[in-house]
Amino acid sequence: MKKWIIMTTAVLIAGSTAFGQNNAKAQLFEDLEEKTDPTGIEWMPGVTVGVLVEAEAGYSKQGDEEISDLSLATFELGVDAELTDGISGHVLLLWEEGEDEGVAVDEAFITLGGTKEIPVYLEAGRLYIPFGAYNSHFISDPLTLELGETQETAAMIGYAHDFFEVKVGAFNGDLDDEGDDDQIQDLVASLTLTPMDGVELGTYWMSDLGESGGLEEGLAEASEGTPANVVVGADGQPAVEPAVVGVPYKKVGGVGGYVSLSMGAVTVDAEYITALDSFNAGLLGEEKLTPQAWNLEVAFAITDPLELALRYEGTDEFPNMPEAQYGVVAAYGLTDNVSLALEYMHGTFEDNEVDDIDLVTAQIGLEF
Repeated sequence: MKKWIIMTTAVLIAGSTAFGQNNAKAQLFEDLEEKTDPTGIEWMPGVTVGVLVEAEAGYSKQGDEEISDLSLATFELGVDAELTDGISGHVLLLWEEGEDEGVAVDEAFITLGGTKEIPVYLEAGRLYIPFGAYNSHFISDPLTLELGETQETAAMIGYAHDFFEVKVGAFNGDLDDEGDDDQIQDLVASLTLTPMDGVELGTYWMSDLGESGGLEEGLAEASEGTPANVVVGADGQPAVEPAVVGVPYKKVGGVGGYVSLSMGAVTVDAEYITALDSFNAGLLGEEKLTPQAWNLEVAFAITDPLELALRYEGTDEFPNMPEAQYGVVAAYGLTDNVSLALEYMHGTFEDNEVDDIDLVTAQIGLEF
């Protein structure tokens, strides 16, 4: 039980790793798109450098178990270079405490086009594919992001208009249907509409939801199985631990949509993501499962530097994740570059043997 609690707490307390612009000073980052749009400072003509640093203190209580920790949750260094009109590059380096303690290339891609004269554009490289918006005012990631966020080396073609943007792309995922060779066979598409000021809605589809960061590792282990292993038996003599036969993997598509409304000092964000079919029994659990997740947030700009937000979210057939979770966060912008936030979340689980969990997270963030 203790190991499970630590794992769950790590997932839910982890601070957002987005990299973006302030929103009314009280919000360092809001959505996935802002990961590729740092505030930054001009290093040289056409080259912008941005940095994000987040330090956090976290506390959780689940049953009789209590855990507290201090961490440098995030360090990001982003570089954007516009070589000429319509040719640009983006690199984002990420370091997270506890994540193998190494600096990772979170994003690195080239963009061609996307100008007023050429609204069609091409993005190629390592990036977050356009599956999910994940708009959030909280420190912790929404459960929709835990289910759907997908990072791949991909090629994307897009078209941007004043009122809509459409993207289609392809990538080579790590999971293959039974009998298929390793090849480019995963697709993604998204449509975003902005019919009027303060209103944004979108929908997106991916050919295999199993490629998402929240599902891929577990699915890969279950489909590959484990070989027989020689171990020491109870009597101290060598014994053979039997091999576990992998479960045949079959791709399962995913779809989702979101709505974002801004009405003066109030912002409402809602999102829903679901698999289009069930994963085979034995991949995510003993039975067939169709993972789903949803998130609803309402944010209030109390004053210019102070923001208060409420969240209610949940999942269905998404292993190890809360069935329902709700909470509140208050964020205060000390300056345009420094923000403080305090968050409380309470989660409940479908399994009655799993205790409810309470989480408190405090964060100070700096970006420039």
